[in-house]
Amino acid sequence: MTSAPARTSKSYSAAPEIVHDFFPDLEDGPGMVAATHETICWIVAIAYDNAKEWDYARKYLIDMKLVEQLGGVLETDANSPNQGNMTIKVRWPFTDKHGVPARSILQVKSSVNEKTLQGEQVKTCIMSEAAEHDRRIYEKYLRTRCKRIIFPTTPKRKALWLYEHFQRGIEDKNLSIEHFQFDRFCNPVYDHAGYERAKQISNLTYGNYQDDPEFMEQYEGQWTFEGGKVLPFRWLPDPRGIPSNVVDRVPDWVASATWVVSMDYGFNDPSVALWVAISPNNEMFIASELYERGLTDSDLIERIKKRNEVFGFHPSWYIPDPQRPVLTELLRRSGLPLFDRAASSRVRDRAAGYHELRNYLSVDPAIGRPRLQVYRACEHTIAEWKMIRFKDNYTDEYSTAAIVGEDHATDAMRYLLMSYPKFRNRESNWIDTWNEQQRIINRFKKRPTEYAPLLGNNHNLYAKAY
Repeated sequence: MTSAPARTSKSYSAAPEIVHDFFPDLEDGPGMVAATHETICWIVAIAYDNAKEWDYARKYLIDMKLVEQLGGVLETDANSPNQGNMTIKVRWPFTDKHGVPARSILQVKSSVNEKTLQGEQVKTCIMSEAAEHDRRIYEKYLRTRCKRIIFPTTPKRKALWLYEHFQRGIEDKNLSIEHFQFDRFCNPVYDHAGYERAKQISNLTYGNYQDDPEFMEQYEGQWTFEGGKVLPFRWLPDPRGIPSNVVDRVPDWVASATWVVSMDYGFNDPSVALWVAISPNNEMFIASELYERGLTDSDLIERIKKRNEVFGFHPSWYIPDPQRPVLTELLRRSGLPLFDRAASSRVRDRAAGYHELRNYLSVDPAIGRPRLQVYRACEHTIAEWKMIRFKDNYTDEYSTAAIVGEDHATDAMRYLLMSYPKFRNRESNWIDTWNEQQRIINRFKKRPTEYAPLLGNNHNLYAKAY
């Protein structure tokens, strides 16, 4: 995988790799015998005319006559992106061990047309601008049929799956996942003056260009994952020593905790139940999760009872989805102790619930760690909180129209936080991420008297507000 700033020759560096692998592998022994009669290479782009690696590879193979110099016969040279036909097919002057003439095929595929990604064994694939592709394209089609995949890309926040992919390679060298990173100086014709102009704008806007996630991605090639975040959720160790929200062991205080199960119902969407331990001083630990589609209300209740039995959970309270009265009634008939004393309008208040959740996920200065942590086995909750983002031009804070990504575990957790005052943390009101700062600044400009207390003594925020 190669991650680098925009316009720094990522595609140019990837093309020689696929040109090298375009030539057939040969069997050991005397003579020229191909390991297989057909060598297939792909360049997978969002659209055919976006496959920049194709132009460079074609220049090597056709324009510079590399195929001809090695004795190959060009059978097909189609270069029609508008018709979706970009193919180079070459016959070589040797055969495989069965006497079948050896051939090589280089094709451009569009991930928009998924049917074209089926049915073939591919030697090498370039996933052009990999961060633009959906994870499913890699998982369903490419990983299962490509021996080698090259990911040239500029970092983008939506491509968390790609970032995690090379992080796994760093953690486990046996996975054979390599990551390379280079900067703007690798392109001899890079627009350095444009870089300096963009850097100056970022310094004026953010105070420091390193605080501008767009600049750090597009011009520095760094993975940020800060811009657009809804939740201050940390799932990896922080080099600054900030504690993670994801833990590998159960905290000691859980042995004497109060247990609550909070729910968000869905049928086409997942139904979620979270088993949450709550300490006397309002620390919370999500120990287990149920995350499943296609459940009826009765199915969900039976799944919860079964998990209680298997894991020995003894919840003191159950908090139902306030928008699902049928579930509330069935829980009551099942004899499960409900905590539904809070006004339904308060429990459903999205903005207040999100603010509470953000507070619990942020590091509380009083204890030096977040008040809400998640057991690593709760993979769906972790994945959801990693990916949930604001849309680029959102106008209504925390509305369903403003947020992109699954929010079912989020809803279950905010129902808990808004249901009973004892479980709510009213002492903490710190500001954690750039997004929250910006929202407060924007509101301060409109109503300075009301929002001044949120800025406190943070002179840097006052400077940004003015």
